[in-house]
Amino acid sequence: MIGYDPFYAPEASVWSREWDFITASEVLEHLHHPAGELDRLFRVLKPGGWLGILTGWRPDPVAFATWHYITDSTHIAFYSPATFRHIAARWQVDLTLIDPHIALMRKPPVLDPAGSQPNPCGAMPDDPLLHSKAGGKGSS
Repeated sequence: MIGYDPFYAPEASVWSREWDFITASEVLEHLHHPAGELDRLFRVLKPGGWLGILTGWRPDPVAFATWHYITDSTHIAFYSPATFRHIAARWQVDLTLIDPHIALMRKPPVLDPAGSQPNPCGAMPDDPLLHSKAGGKGSS
């Protein structure tokens, strides 16, 4: 495991490797250019790998006015389930929304020549995590 933070742990080698699992905990709300950073993350995520994102989900417009997240001046981008469905569709990844703070995205595995998918996480074939294509079975 290697931590990365552009200010406190600028370990540039993280961008020259591929990863099975990447977490971004309380990060996305601080990004000025989230699409560029998501591009970088998905680029270094191995096929079949997971990206886990934890961030506060934007409440409805009435609750937004008093939401604690907007009192932090470093929080400049806000996300909702619809935002994560858009992200999943744009980067063509599977999406599972865990609760009002966690989104898991899985980069599709590379098919073997016979056309079957490898199963690196040991999940059963009917596991919704393996069949939760954005907007399809298992997505919220």
